[in-house]
Amino acid sequence: AALLVAVELGMGGLSYGALASRDPCARHEPFPGSGLDAAAQRVGLRGLDIAACRLGVSRESLLLGLAGREGLGVPPDQVEQDVREGLASAIGEEDLDPVSEFALRQLVLHAPADWALALAQRLGLLG
Repeated sequence: AALLVAVELGMGGLSYGALASRDPCARHEPFPGSGLDAAAQRVGLRGLDIAACRLGVSRESLLLGLAGREGLGVPPDQVEQDVREGLASAIGEEDLDPVSEFALRQLVLHAPADWALALAQRLGLLG
């Protein structure tokens, strides 16, 4: 029995079933689809990846930190700045018409963070 336990532990038994976090600094396959919904999801996911990369955390840890469930070890104003800049960068990567790009960029750069977090929580994006 002890040999079986040792073999299972040696083969990674403690991490069985655990999901590996994706590297936020690596480029990933973009969210598929067309239209405003798909573009918004691509911007959100890519923007969070950029912010998480700058902060040195996973996208999942960043989301938990934004929801107040996990400490990131970074001042909240730095987190807010990195998320805003990440989303603004992601908007620039998306192929949007000039009016939509301008409106989204202004929203990301100037909307109160508390308002945006409350909206994300009401929509169920942060749990």
